[in-house]
Amino acid sequence: MLSKSVARRYAAAFFELAQERNQLGEMEVQLQNLVADINANRELKRIFYHRLVKENDKKIIVKDIF
Repeated sequence: MLSKSVARRYAAAFFELAQERNQLGEMEVQLQNLVADINANRELKRIFYHRLVKENDKKIIVKDIF
């Protein structure tokens, strides 16, 4: 799992991008849906919280599923 400082940087970048694109509401809904889907699927949740699964592999999984 990400450290708090890294998570804050990702959150700030995500917020800034959404704001620049004037898509705050839309991106918030997409992020909430992603979190809900991960939490609803036990195996998917284990993959995302497992330290040995590389970040790039997690990105590929998200792209393939969503």
